[in-house]
Amino acid sequence: MRMVRMNQVLSSLLLVLMLSDSSVSFVSFHPVQLKVSPWNLCGRHFKSDIFPASQHSLLSLCMRSGRDSTRWYEMLQHLKEHKRKHGHFTIQTDDEESLKLRNWIFRQRHKYRINMLSEERREELAVIDFPFHDERFEWNKNFKHVKDCVSNVPEGVDPFEENMLPSELLEFVQEQVRTWDKLSPHQRQKLKSLGLHFYKLLSKDHV
Repeated sequence: MRMVRMNQVLSSLLLVLMLSDSSVSFVSFHPVQLKVSPWNLCGRHFKSDIFPASQHSLLSLCMRSGRDSTRWYEMLQHLKEHKRKHGHFTIQTDDEESLKLRNWIFRQRHKYRINMLSEERREELAVIDFPFHDERFEWNKNFKHVKDCVSNVPEGVDPFEENMLPSELLEFVQEQVRTWDKLSPHQRQKLKSLGLHFYKLLSKDHV
């Protein structure tokens, strides 16, 4: 009974580790780096109490977790280098390495949203001011709110000068004007669709 119970616990542990961030468990270290048997991490008699198939699964998970952890820090270094060169976290090129980094960024944000990113990795990303929410999503959401407000303004009224927008949306528009040269062509095109009053606002700042 004790052996069956132990294997039930191990099965649950393996499932949790496979679904979660691999860095949050005692098996996230490579056994070679530890220079001790991974079974010793769980107690002297742990190995003898689990089935051979379960032993193999746990050992494989130890080794895979070690590789995953090394790979994660390699990608973090790539992200830091990209931030140093470009000053942002947007990956705009489509070469193989850029696609890998873009997909990695997507996975970190996804894990963060579902609370599966370890505290250690959150801190590593927070140190470099990594935006855990997709900047494009936030930008598009703000733009949609601005456009909805502008479309409801009476004809002939300048929504950007007569306090027709909520302060946070007006601040968003002013920020776009200030950073116009850094915006993507797609973002510029969308902002121009706001009409003549936005052109007037833009021309004042870029005279």
